[in-house]
Amino acid sequence: MRTPVLALVSALGLITLLLIDAPSVPTLLSRILPVLGFVAAMSVVVAAAGAVNTFGAVIGKVQAVLGLGGATPGRGSSARAWALILGVSLVITVFFSLDTTAILVTPLVITLARGVGIHPLAAAFAVIWMANLGSLLLPISNLTNLLAVQTDAFDGIADYVAVSWLPALVLVVVAGIAPLVVARFLHVTPDGQAGVISGGTPGLDRETKVFTGLIGVLLIALLMPVDVWIPTTVAALIALGLLRHWSLPTPVHHMIPWATLLFAFSLTTGAAIIHSLSLLDPVLSALSDSGMFALAFAGVVLSNLINNIPAYLALEPAASSPESFMALLIGVNAGPIITPWASLATLLWAHQARQQGVQVGWGMFVVGGLVLAPVAVLTGVGVLNLNYG
Repeated sequence: MRTPVLALVSALGLITLLLIDAPSVPTLLSRILPVLGFVAAMSVVVAAAGAVNTFGAVIGKVQAVLGLGGATPGRGSSARAWALILGVSLVITVFFSLDTTAILVTPLVITLARGVGIHPLAAAFAVIWMANLGSLLLPISNLTNLLAVQTDAFDGIADYVAVSWLPALVLVVVAGIAPLVVARFLHVTPDGQAGVISGGTPGLDRETKVFTGLIGVLLIALLMPVDVWIPTTVAALIALGLLRHWSLPTPVHHMIPWATLLFAFSLTTGAAIIHSLSLLDPVLSALSDSGMFALAFAGVVLSNLINNIPAYLALEPAASSPESFMALLIGVNAGPIITPWASLATLLWAHQARQQGVQVGWGMFVVGGLVLAPVAVLTGVGVLNLNYG
């Protein structure tokens, strides 16, 4: 769907919500606009960094340090590269959110994969599956977690982690195994889709060093107790200023994934309209007495229909204890990997992959998700049920 059409749909949805339930609009905007602002600003930072080849240069240095270079990457190189891909995706997801992983890590991983003979699509799947399945441990890892911590179910971060750590660990293991299985069915072709980054290991030039430092500072700032859109917006303005200073193009309108953001906004307003009309009340009443598995899989289904953030908000009233909240979070975090729109991170990931020349086959994505989502949710809720069932 084209951006102008999505803008019109978003506007009509917001107007409809104003007419139906005007008091809910400020709350909706206060929750969703900071998230979309963070995504837009992070997209600008990544695009600006890419304009001076920051990712290619950094990955070239990483290859040299870890011994991943050479004319014919061997099995050991592939194993080390997979460990790096999965490890970086997990760390960024846990401490900086899955949306940051989708935007920042995707181009890095695709560049690395091409340099060591791993199929770029398999590496890209590793990023998005780890981003979604690995986003349960901390509140900052996923917006849905932050929304849950704001309720009375958890008494702070420590209380949340005490419930989340075991299912989070299980989901990480599942997310680590799944892309390795996919990689066995994808073979690197000799047509230039994968190869060693050429040119040896030259030193980073001035522009690359500056952008590497900017991203490093930004990641540290994201750990500070401030809204994430604030440091990211500052970093985006600095990035644009640097490009202008170096007389490089600054096409902001092309750097921001407008269609993706408008699509997410329209889904959220649509879910808010459904909630305001009390259309889900019978479902919520049934789920409140149906156990953790039912609540989790309701989150899976609704997330893949309308996106995980509005799905969480719609189903939240059915959760009444820390363990039921965690079951719902497992469903809306690990489950939205079937439809492309189920998670904002997936849409951002696909945009970044296309920017790197990797076309995501949505048929393959859906089939993989239909297999992986039930396995992940069953195992995650299963270990949760062992402790609290």
